[in-house]
Amino acid sequence: MVAKHREVLESAKAKFEEKRVEGEKEGDQIELQSNIDLLTSLISGAINQEEELARLKGLEDEVAEAAKAAQVSDFSIGKFNLPVVSEDSVARMEIDPSTSIPVGLNPFGTNAEEKGSNEEEEKEDEEMTVED
Repeated sequence: MVAKHREVLESAKAKFEEKRVEGEKEGDQIELQSNIDLLTSLISGAINQEEELARLKGLEDEVAEAAKAAQVSDFSIGKFNLPVVSEDSVARMEIDPSTSIPVGLNPFGTNAEEKGSNEEEEKEDEEMTVED
């Protein structure tokens, strides 16, 4: 079960990394297109260099604040505050080699048969109600 959970977490970690790289590449593409548009406008004389520089410097603080506000905390697996389990507190389980399931558990990883299920308790409750 631990291996399956680790597999899910590693898969999620890989997806987040892929998404981060995708975002960086999209940003690079947008920056490149913006630079091309700016140079095209400068060459054609559609904008004045000094005016454009002043306009962009005016946006610098606003963009820096927006980037700071959009920051997301690091939520990598290593940063989670997970409980520490010592070897002494772990109950050893015998594993059935044919099914790879701990002895005494069903394929769903529960021991409902051993402890009794809710259905049995409900039947007992119904019998008690009928007898009264």
